[in-house]
Amino acid sequence: SIPYFYGGASGPLVQDTVSVIPEGALSLVTREDDSQWSDFVFWVVSATFIAEEEFITQKISKDMVGISAFGPSFVDMHRHAIGSVGNYGEIYSRNVESIVPRQGRN
Repeated sequence: SIPYFYGGASGPLVQDTVSVIPEGALSLVTREDDSQWSDFVFWVVSATFIAEEEFITQKISKDMVGISAFGPSFVDMHRHAIGSVGNYGEIYSRNVESIVPRQGRN
């Protein structure tokens, strides 16, 4: 399914392309009727925050412990996510730092 970007006062916005992102704060959300996918997305995104707090980087992600919360097929989901894109700090540095310097909890 196509992700929705919630644009505050303007309401939900269906995103066809990455280049058409409205101004203002956005939040990626999942479908209300797909709780398993929502949980999966939540835990993968949370893993990026936790990895940063625990000093787990993309380079050392192979040492992460597997978690079977979504069954045996997804035991390595966090390891693969961090191994693919890095922890939150690495993602931020690569994609946002040059536009919005990181400060405080961001």
